[in-house]
Amino acid sequence: MSMQLKSAPSLVTPPNREAPLSRNEDEKRLFVLLRYVLIIGAAYLFLFEGEMEAPIVVITLIAGALASNVLLSHLPVNLLLRPFTVGLIVCVDIGWIVVGLWYQGSFGSDIILVYFFVLFVAAMGENLILIVTAAVLLSGVDLAFVVIPGQDRSIWPSSTLIRIPFIFTAALFYGHLTEKVKRERRYALMEKEFAEKMAHVVHAQTKDLREQAEESRMNYEKALETSRLKAEFVATVSHELRTPLQAVMGYIEALLDGAMGALQSSQKRVLDRIRENGLYILDLILGILDLNRLEAGRAPVRWEEIDVPGLLGEVGRMTRHMPRAGDVVLEFYAVPGIPMIVSDRDKLKIILRNLAGNAIKFTEKGLITVRADFDPATQTVEFSVRDTGTGIGEDDMSFIFDMFWQKDQSHTRPMAGIGLGLHIVKRLVEDIVGEIRVESKKGGGSLFQVRVPVGPGLMVREPHHPEGNRRSDRG
Repeated sequence: MSMQLKSAPSLVTPPNREAPLSRNEDEKRLFVLLRYVLIIGAAYLFLFEGEMEAPIVVITLIAGALASNVLLSHLPVNLLLRPFTVGLIVCVDIGWIVVGLWYQGSFGSDIILVYFFVLFVAAMGENLILIVTAAVLLSGVDLAFVVIPGQDRSIWPSSTLIRIPFIFTAALFYGHLTEKVKRERRYALMEKEFAEKMAHVVHAQTKDLREQAEESRMNYEKALETSRLKAEFVATVSHELRTPLQAVMGYIEALLDGAMGALQSSQKRVLDRIRENGLYILDLILGILDLNRLEAGRAPVRWEEIDVPGLLGEVGRMTRHMPRAGDVVLEFYAVPGIPMIVSDRDKLKIILRNLAGNAIKFTEKGLITVRADFDPATQTVEFSVRDTGTGIGEDDMSFIFDMFWQKDQSHTRPMAGIGLGLHIVKRLVEDIVGEIRVESKKGGGSLFQVRVPVGPGLMVREPHHPEGNRRSDRG
C-alpha cells in the first residue's frame, strides 16, 4: 500500500516588501526631517515677512514645534508611524501654522487659503509629484495675482517670495505622508490578494489531501481485513495440523517406549528420525500459533505463582527430544534459595523453550546451560541460556529479534527454521514486564539473559528446593 500526493499548484509569490524594521526606521528619519523643513520654512515666513509687534508668540510657536520634533525623534518607530499618531501630528501642525499666519496679519487671508488648498490637494491626490506640482502652480498664481500687483519694484528681492518655498515645503511634507498612505494601502491590498490566493491553494490542497486520506483509510482497512483473514486462515490450518501431528508423535513415543513390543535397532533409528522431523514441524506450528495469538491480541498475561525449579523441569521435558548433535549436553539448573515468583507460566515456558531450541539449533558440540538466579537487591529472577555454538556476529546483533530474520538466508542453510523464535521471545518478555539482554561473539557462543520481577506485592518465600535443582540431559 502506498500513498502518492498529487502535485501542488504553484505557490503564489508574496509581495516583496523591505525588511520591516529597516524600512520603518527610514520612514521615521524621513518623517522627522521633512517636518524640520516645514518648521524652518514656516519660521522663516513668520519672522521675515512683514512686521510684528509682539514676536514672542510666533517664536513660542516655532520653539514648541522644534521641541516637539526632537521628542518625536525619540519615540519608538512603531508608535510614531501609527496612523493615529501621524494624524494627530498633522492636525497640530495645521493648528500652529494657521495661528502663526493669522497672527502675522500682513500676509492677508490669501496665503491661508493657498495653504489649505495644498492640504486639500494632498488629501485628494495621494501622489507626491501631483501635490508638489500643484503647490508650485498655486504659488505662481499667488505670485502673479496677489504679490506682484502690490509691489512698486522688482519682485525678485521681495521678502514676499518666501511664500513660494513655504508652500513648496508644506506640499512636500504632506505629499510624503499621502504617498506613504497610498503605499501602505497598496501593500495591504497586495497582501489581501496574496492571502486570498493562498487560501484558494490551501483549500484545493486540503481537498486533495482529504480525498487521499480517505482513500488511504479505505486501503488500510482493506489491508487490515485481508491480514486478519490470512491470520485466521493460518491459525486454523496450523491448529488443524497440530492436533493430528501431536497424535502421531504420541504413537511414535509409544512405539519407542516398547508399547507395541521390542524394536530392532534399525526400526528404532527410523522412528527416532521420524520423531525428530515431527518435532521440528510441531515447533514451526507452535511458533506460528504463538505469533498469531500475539498479533491478534489474544495472548493476555495470566499472573500466577510459579516454582522456578519446577518450571525448569517442565522446559527440560519439552526440549528433551529436540533434535541435536550427539555431543551436545543440555543442562538445567536453579540456584539454591530462589523464591516463588508471580508471572505467566505459559509465556515463560515458551520463552525458555525457544531460547533453548535456538541454542540447540546452533550448537554442534559442547554444553548448553539453562540457569535461574535470584538477585535480592532488585527482587528479580534471571533466566540465562548459554551455549558454545556458532555465536552471532556484531553486524547481526541489531536484527536478531526481527520477525522472520535468520542468520543464514540461503535455501541451502544447514540450520532449519523460519525466524520467529527470538521475535516471539522479545514480545513475550515485554508482556511480562521483563527485559532481555544478549552477549555473543562470532564463533564464541551466545548468552541470552531474561530478567523478570519476583512480583509486585509478593513476599519472598522460602524455595521448595533449598538444595538447588540440577539436571543434565545428554544427547
